[in-house]
Amino acid sequence: MNHWVAFAGIIAAQGVVLALVERLGRALRPNQRYEHKSWEVLAAGLIGGLALGLAFDQLIGQRFGFFQYYLESPWFRIANATLSYGLAVATALQLSPKPTPVDSERAARSLGVLLLACATCIGAATFLPNPFIFAGAVGGTIIAIGEVLELWVLGNAGPVVEAISGYYSRALGNWIAVVLVGSVYELANTAFPVWRWSIESSPPSFLTELTIVVFGYVVLLHASRTIGLVVLRLVRRIYLMN
Repeated sequence: MNHWVAFAGIIAAQGVVLALVERLGRALRPNQRYEHKSWEVLAAGLIGGLALGLAFDQLIGQRFGFFQYYLESPWFRIANATLSYGLAVATALQLSPKPTPVDSERAARSLGVLLLACATCIGAATFLPNPFIFAGAVGGTIIAIGEVLELWVLGNAGPVVEAISGYYSRALGNWIAVVLVGSVYELANTAFPVWRWSIESSPPSFLTELTIVVFGYVVLLHASRTIGLVVLRLVRRIYLMN
C-alpha cells in the first residue's frame, strides 16, 4: 500500500473518532463538560498539533527511538504533526470533562505525590536498563510536566492530580476512554500502516502493543489535552481581541 494512501486512511479514521467523541460528549450535562465550539477545537488542534507533533516526533521518535514512520520526508512530518497530532489534540479536548474543584492545598499534595512517583521511575530507569521502565519514566515525566502546567498556568487540577486526590471513578472513566481511542488508532494503523513501534528494539510484540494501548496513549492524549487547553485559551483571547 502506498504510504501516503495509508496516511490518508489514518486521518480519516481519526476524523471519525473525533466526530464520535464530539457526539457522545453532547450527552453530558453542561456542568460536566467544557464548552468547546467545534471551530475552536479544530483551530486549537491544528496549532497545538503542529507544535506537539514536531516535538514528540523529535524527542520520543527520533531521540528515544520508541517509534518510526514508514515515510521520512519533511513534508510528511509537517502534515502528520498538523493533521494526525492535530486531530489527537482536538479529540483530547473533546474527551476532557470539566475539572472537578480540588482545593489548592490538596492539589499541591497530590502533585507532590505525582512528582515523587515520577522521580522514583526516573531512578529505577537509571539503575535498571529495561526499555519498559525507561518508557515509563519518560511517560511519567511528560504527564508530570503537563499536570504542573495545568495547575499553575491554567489554574485547574489535571486528571492525574484529580485521581490522586480521590476522584477514582472519573479517573477510571478517563482511562477507559483513552484506551478505546488508542485501540481504534492502533487498529487503523494495522489496516493503514503509517508507524511502527520499537520499544524493545525489535518487531512489535503483543506485550508491546498492549502496553502502548493501555499506557502509551495515556501519555499522548494527556500531552495533547494540556497543549490543547493552552492553545485554546490563546485562540479565544485572539478571537476576543478581534
